[in-house]
Amino acid sequence: MGADAHYDGFDPGWTSYREAAAYLFAGRWDRYLEICAGLVAQPGIGHVLGKCGQLMALPYAGRDEEARAIAEDTLAAARAHANPWCIAFAFYASGSALARADPAGALRLFREGLAYAQEHRVLLLEVAIAPLAAGLEGAHGDLSQAWALLDTALDSLHRTGNAATLALVFANLAVCLDRIDQPAVAATLYGASTLHAVGQYAVELPGMVDHLRAVLGDTAFDNCAATGAAMDAADAVAYARHHIELARRQAANPDSGRT
Repeated sequence: MGADAHYDGFDPGWTSYREAAAYLFAGRWDRYLEICAGLVAQPGIGHVLGKCGQLMALPYAGRDEEARAIAEDTLAAARAHANPWCIAFAFYASGSALARADPAGALRLFREGLAYAQEHRVLLLEVAIAPLAAGLEGAHGDLSQAWALLDTALDSLHRTGNAATLALVFANLAVCLDRIDQPAVAATLYGASTLHAVGQYAVELPGMVDHLRAVLGDTAFDNCAATGAAMDAADAVAYARHHIELARRQAANPDSGRT
């Protein structure tokens, strides 16, 4: 089929990046970055995917300044290639690169990227950006928007069976619930997020865990986290959506109390 004039050839950059992604989900940042560096040296879509992959991963390797330095160039490279999936990925990666050092700037990029992904029907990036945007909305932006993003992401990811990214939603939901003084629920959802390595990439997670341990005490925190870790996906999603609904009701009617 590759020699058939009726078909475009499949760029091997896609295959290489999917291999890199497997290492990412396994928590192997070293190998992930190694493959992405090789892609950057290639022409075409491989170059764009490699730059996006590097940009997303560098902060987690302690290379924040390097990531920030290439963020603008990565977006420009993706736009020049004119592939909607790559452009949405570049927004996702750029927001991830700025999230720790410049959360306001990251939130702007995530909002723009989410709108772009929705407009161009790039569902995979839409559900990838949503929980990261929600975490920053919950900590630095519009909490009501965070609830909406998280609820939508929970529904989409559970229906598609994307358990790894679902863990990231649980982690970012825990951050939002900690903000509204729900430490036991937040610790339980943190536990649900620990079943997949991706959950650890929620931007505000380390500070939240420290805060929850201080509020609950180590024993209560560990018990709540163990309860969450023992839930299956369906039960964890139901638990999460129940507490999103309670939070929304509480925001709409602060005098109603919590149930």
